Amino acid sequence: MDESDQEGADCCQCGIIANNQFQFPMKDHVAGQHVSIEEKPMANDLEKLIENVAARASNRDIQLAWVERADGSRILDCETAEEYPLGDEWLFKATTDQEAKRILAAYIAAYLSDELDIGFALMCQIARLLAEKGNLVAPQLEVIVRETDWATSMDCNLVLAGLLHVENGETETIRILDLAFEDGRDGIFFACWTSRSQAVQAKLLSKFEEWMKNPNWGPGTGESTWLGLFIAKWLRESIFDFGRLRKPIEWYFAHVVDRN
Repeated sequence: MDESDQEGADCCQCGIIANNQFQFPMKDHVAGQHVSIEEKPMANDLEKLIENVAARASNRDIQLAWVERADGSRILDCETAEEYPLGDEWLFKATTDQEAKRILAAYIAAYLSDELDIGFALMCQIARLLAEKGNLVAPQLEVIVRETDWATSMDCNLVLAGLLHVENGETETIRILDLAFEDGRDGIFFACWTSRSQAVQAKLLSKFEEWMKNPNWGPGTGESTWLGLFIAKWLRESIFDFGRLRKPIEWYFAHVVDRN
């Protein structure tokens, strides 16, 4: 790294890590009005399990709410300051393995039967749980990973958050990064976030660099938000140095920060 790179690295790391200057745009995942939890409709098994766990959660910054949609139907979602639950505080942090297994099994059952109807923010909380404890439902995940055509799947694919818990999880993560379509990669981003594999991180960085070449990529789906999060992570944990990240950082500031 030459002197100019080092200067840029110091400045960038100061901005990203110390002063938290990265500004992440928020996606409007659920259009509608929040209604009192007391006005909730009849909950299904997954919703009941979530409510039982949330009632005992110590973090009161994450609140469940029923959201009324334009058609008058309501879905369970959560209100939280973080778009993606990647920090120390998240809804299911204190969940026991027994509770986690029941929630994840119900989530997968709803996913497979096309009856999954909860808010995106809440699904992200479950995705974090899958990333952390997907080993509890590894057999079900194995079937999904093996039998799904990820190149054509039109789901948001948050189930991929548990990808590292399947057999050959690292290889599967690298393979599916080449297949999953834009706005269907949130789940695999959760998996990459928890992965300690340098090969997985290098593959993800190369994919970001490939996607950046598309002038329409990023802001519309929120994937540029993930780019900013991973840049901060990679610098903070010294996974890649500033010189390796210079182009993604320049792209991020030009296309995200400077436009907000």
